Amino acid sequence: MGEEKKHIGEHVLIRYGIFEVNPEKMVKWVKQQVMTDKFRLEIIKQRRDYLRWMHDIFAHKVLKPPREHVHR
Repeated sequence: MGEEKKHIGEHVLIRYGIFEVNPEKMVKWVKQQVMTDKFRLEIIKQRRDYLRWMHDIFAHKVLKPPREHVHR
């Protein structure tokens, strides 16, 4: 699988359909790690599965607004 990336400005790029901070800009603060395409796609899948689970568990609950709201 080839890496598809599209730069959105200087600090952001889209890779595999996901927005990412440009890794070239992050090396100053964060040590970069080599990640395989398979591992990257597995992380994306797990994040989506988690969000789907969260939605299934909590989407039926609606929080009522407070009786009185104070703007500060």
